[in-house]
Amino acid sequence: MNDSFGIAQRLPLHASLVVWGKSYVDLLLRVALPALAAPGNLPYLARETDLTFDIYTRSVDAEYIRTHPTFQATNRIVPIHLNPLIDTLPRRPYPSMTMNDCQRYALAKANREKAPILMLLADIIISNNLGECILKAFRNGKRAVVTQGMRIKQETVLRLLEERFGQNPLTLCLTPRELVGLAVANLHPFIENQFIESRHFVYSAELYWWVGKNNFLARNYCLSPVAVWPMNPDVLPEITFDDVYIERAIPSADAYHIITDSDEGVLFTLAPERYMIDPIPQSERLFSPQGYANQIARFFMSKNLGWIHSHYFRHNVRIHADELDRTAWKKQERVAQRVVSAILRSFHWQLGVMKFLSPLKEKLMAFAERVPIWASNIIPKTIPKIISKFIPKFIMRHPMNRSFLRFVRQKKLECHLAHDFTIQLSVR
Repeated sequence: MNDSFGIAQRLPLHASLVVWGKSYVDLLLRVALPALAAPGNLPYLARETDLTFDIYTRSVDAEYIRTHPTFQATNRIVPIHLNPLIDTLPRRPYPSMTMNDCQRYALAKANREKAPILMLLADIIISNNLGECILKAFRNGKRAVVTQGMRIKQETVLRLLEERFGQNPLTLCLTPRELVGLAVANLHPFIENQFIESRHFVYSAELYWWVGKNNFLARNYCLSPVAVWPMNPDVLPEITFDDVYIERAIPSADAYHIITDSDEGVLFTLAPERYMIDPIPQSERLFSPQGYANQIARFFMSKNLGWIHSHYFRHNVRIHADELDRTAWKKQERVAQRVVSAILRSFHWQLGVMKFLSPLKEKLMAFAERVPIWASNIIPKTIPKIISKFIPKFIMRHPMNRSFLRFVRQKKLECHLAHDFTIQLSVR
């Protein structure tokens, strides 16, 4: 490790949070800041490190935040700099782009000081020990701390927190198991349909298995980087903070600390119940390893993702409100491993085929633009049918794919090339 800080030398640490708009500012002041003010978070980090905390916002929001009692209380723990950076940025068509611009600015600032940085959000709630977990990982030589950031119902969670802590709490001190218990009772509908048993399964980055009533096992290929200490400080995110940037900035798998047990520290995202990334299917749709692999392969191609996201997916994440029943957990982990192994076999093959066919697709589409109008509707439909007769056989002759070919035959599956040039598997 190039930069090491021992007991005699305090670690410089940056914390960054981007927020604007009334709804998110309210979440920041009602939940995120009070949770950060819990003893094992900002107070602990302020004692143990040279902590700098920047909130990037608009000037109109900064004035409101500055006068709020919650901000003033947190500001006494660690001085917070309200930076109206958003006022100076060009107007973007999507809020996520503005968020990314601010995060790049914050990351570049931390990189100049060779300091790790906490990338925080206004709509999160964290346990009272996540800060301790992050600092412990950095002291052990890690360069990134990544965690599960699943969604919970914003409306009901806010009501329950208000009943317990009051309307404007200065501190929300929840142990990991207390927070998991709150989350389990208020899972977002989108998350509920990512459990393997769901009859309206939603294909997304996460997979879940229940282990008893208050615990579940997770696999996720898009874990949330809550803190990073780049090994390559010259690299900055091109699009988002958690895409291909993370593996370029930190190219060693050993440098990642993946929080695999919620007792270490846990983070949840508050989302309105109506909020959906993808619609929940109205008709019955059961989980399929091959269908899930196809979704992953498409996502990896569209986002140009790499090895680190596959590395995430290979780790079990235990999220639990009860004591661990190791027999029950081991049993469910074996089930999860069989499912994930089937997914990865199909995924690597499908991704390889997509990458192989991608240049061919571009050439065919360029050719289709030059043909007469009467043929333009025929080519996209006929070419894939012709190629599907030959490409799978050609690819299957490669030694690396023979084991997958045996798997396809044993499961009595058929593979064909779809109109969008993706390989799809189906039961005969």
